[in-house]
Amino acid sequence: MTIIVGVVDAKTGQVHIAADTMASDGWNGQLRVDKKVFVAHGIGYGFTSSYRMGQILQYHSEEVVDELRKTDTFGYVVKCLVPMWRRILTEHGFTKVEMGRESFGTFVVGIDGHVFTIDNDFQVGERVDGFAAVGCGCEYAMGSLFSSGATGLSFAQEAVEAAKYFSTGCGGDTVWITVGGKQ
Repeated sequence: MTIIVGVVDAKTGQVHIAADTMASDGWNGQLRVDKKVFVAHGIGYGFTSSYRMGQILQYHSEEVVDELRKTDTFGYVVKCLVPMWRRILTEHGFTKVEMGRESFGTFVVGIDGHVFTIDNDFQVGERVDGFAAVGCGCEYAMGSLFSSGATGLSFAQEAVEAAKYFSTGCGGDTVWITVGGKQ
């Protein structure tokens, strides 16, 4: 249980990913030192579902070089990053297979001025409005992002604060990372 928010800043091309610091099972919570947001190989991540999944993504992700990244960021994520994530999550014992289907957890990725949600079946999603939220506080954060116009870091932070205010599964401090931007 958590809140992860990703926002694209249309003016700078940066992606801001913000999160709370509480780990929760719906009934019990603990504030964690290890963060739910990080940068690996120039890509911003924010995860929910499992700290183990986040640790694998943070410390075992690999840089994937492919020309597709320059022309089709969405295609690059689907064709190049998803297979890498599937492999490392499987290699480190995290992927669950039931009835022939793989599943894992949910996270947000910020790359090259885009914010994507990666769902537990490896589906890649990108909203037209340039923001995303996942976790038990998602609805509160999305409402905050929609009503604010969501264009920068302060909006991502405010959305996390809204989720922490209304959702019992969110709490602690607000932390964030920023990736990319126009040079």
